[in-house]
Amino acid sequence: MKTYHSHTEIKIFKTVSLISLIIFLAFGKVDADISDPGIWQQIHTENTILYFQSVDDLYQFDTLINYELNCQKDEKIIDHKVISNPEHTISRKIDSLFRRSQNILEMQGFTNKIIIKIFKNKKQLNHAFYNLYKKECNARAWYTHEKLTVYIQLDDLNEGMLAHEFAHAIVDHFMIVPPPGKSAEILARYVDTHLHLHADKPQRVHNPHINGYSIK
Repeated sequence: MKTYHSHTEIKIFKTVSLISLIIFLAFGKVDADISDPGIWQQIHTENTILYFQSVDDLYQFDTLINYELNCQKDEKIIDHKVISNPEHTISRKIDSLFRRSQNILEMQGFTNKIIIKIFKNKKQLNHAFYNLYKKECNARAWYTHEKLTVYIQLDDLNEGMLAHEFAHAIVDHFMIVPPPGKSAEILARYVDTHLHLHADKPQRVHNPHINGYSIK
């Protein structure tokens, strides 16, 4: 049996479809940006693959990770203008931070590259956590052994937090049998609290609780 629709019904259907499309584009964009791998840009370092969403995010990350104080930003002179290029500086920072974490733990020999995913804010980070584990996020940052990935966000980040998550990765890969969660957390906190200490110049460090962990 054939069904016939009036011109009015067709117009109403088209109008509803158009409104639905507009709503999706307006409100669905955030979720698409979070989950769509096409938006991620990459920097490969010796020990990591850094994923970021924009150049502004990369500059902010560079500012927040205050390690390797002697590392100067590379500069290129184009048309007599000095343009700061943080890519090489960031690569050096990350690899230096990773090696420092290894040295503190006395655990060398890591061969796989760690993925670092930089989210813009807590909302994006929570969304990523929920997509992975189908539960609410209760961590400021975390490392998942299964995906070799560190998850961090720019509204709450410092070099101690990144070293903390590196420590989880290093411990999980160095030991034949990864330690229990609480033991791994003690080692990770040891790294972030001793990050800026020098053997010949002992000093006290008052770092806040990192609240990051490793997910097997």
